[in-house]
Amino acid sequence: KLQRPLVDGDITVFVSHRWWGSGASARGWQGHVDNEQCYKYKILCRGLLSLIRCHDIDAERLTIWIDFACIEQDDPDLTVAGVESLLSYAARSHYILIPVFPEPAATIAFKQARHPMDLLDYGERGWCRLEAYVFACLGEIAGKPVSCYGYGLLFHCRPDDHFDEELQQTGHRTDCFFKRNKETLKVLMDRSGAHFDQEQMPSSGKLTVESDRAVIGLIEKQIQKVYCHYIILQGIALQLDGSQGNDLALESKQLSCAHMPMLVKSLAVRHVVLRRLSLAGNQIRYKGFLDLIQNLVCKPDSELEELDLQGNRIGDTELLNDDLLSINPDLMPNFVSSMIEKPCPLRSLNLADNPLSMDAAFIVQAFCGLERLNLTSNSIGSTGARAIATVLESELLAESSGSTQRKRARWQHIDLAKNGIPDSDAERLLSLASSLSVRIGLFGNTVSAKTFGKAALLEAAALI
Repeated sequence: KLQRPLVDGDITVFVSHRWWGSGASARGWQGHVDNEQCYKYKILCRGLLSLIRCHDIDAERLTIWIDFACIEQDDPDLTVAGVESLLSYAARSHYILIPVFPEPAATIAFKQARHPMDLLDYGERGWCRLEAYVFACLGEIAGKPVSCYGYGLLFHCRPDDHFDEELQQTGHRTDCFFKRNKETLKVLMDRSGAHFDQEQMPSSGKLTVESDRAVIGLIEKQIQKVYCHYIILQGIALQLDGSQGNDLALESKQLSCAHMPMLVKSLAVRHVVLRRLSLAGNQIRYKGFLDLIQNLVCKPDSELEELDLQGNRIGDTELLNDDLLSINPDLMPNFVSSMIEKPCPLRSLNLADNPLSMDAAFIVQAFCGLERLNLTSNSIGSTGARAIATVLESELLAESSGSTQRKRARWQHIDLAKNGIPDSDAERLLSLASSLSVRIGLFGNTVSAKTFGKAALLEAAALI
């Protein structure tokens, strides 16, 4: 008997996979879940046995969910109903298991993989992404370990290697008269939670039927809204509420501009003293950044000293229609003007690994009072470097003429490492920085030894 009702104590494994028939992924059997040699069936059997041994699971209590058997395939209405129940199926599962096709390219990718999206002929597919995404997000919300595994051949090989039938059928290879198992059960998502970069989201995956993108996008949006609200509330509760902590870290948690008002409001109602906030590795663009600065960082009662927004999308013009800059092209200059006179307790701002480009100059101008501004890896280039130099020149001119009325500190350190800044522009920046007693970091740019030496001397002088 292959089917029975779930009972308390059952352990459910959610099989997430790409169909291996030629109608879906050119694997050799038209439109079917497996190929003609039944590789997937055999790999899954061995994978499930490995999972049982790994977690000491009672095999009698093990249940399996796989779309081919658990979603109606012949009636279109029932198929849609099954897909819409995907959230419920994933929420009831304890593990996700992904079979890896036995071929050299897939084996190489599996060996290197650190995330389900790294798997060949799986991670790039929209529906596969959605299954892993739903499982990971709902598992974290439910407080369960995110137990996502891949199973398949895992050993060093080359793309042009030949896999014989014994290896593909059994997972074994005979070496020097001994039969050796070449398959491994591998963790593909650690216990840190549902970490998905923007490029790994389900709605940006490849699809056989393009009209499926709207369905995937809707489910993704529903899950992300619930997940991000949970992350904000849970993070504040664990890290700030009822403790003496002043730090809040919500890193790599899919937070975007849409979630910044809730974050600001949730912090305000709790009256917590927040001094360090890290939102690194999220999906925040200009609108979210400006919301944070205006409604949290520079509020009259703010005590925030350090803000880490490394690895976000600030400056990204890829989705400009969703960004305030497309509505008001004067937004950044106006923001700079408002910041010039606004008291701000912030001492350190980390914007490394954002696509600010030329807009980095606006940031330098707006945050003149920072002790440390990190603009590493922002694709600033020559044009952006010249814009920053213009800001420094204006500051130097105002200082020398005695016209500046500002009663605030000036930058102490601006890090411009790894920005493709050429030597001539780097030389100019260093000259201006030296006149202003500002340290400029230029590591990883295309500068001469002479220019790099000047930068190092400025750094060393500041330490004396």
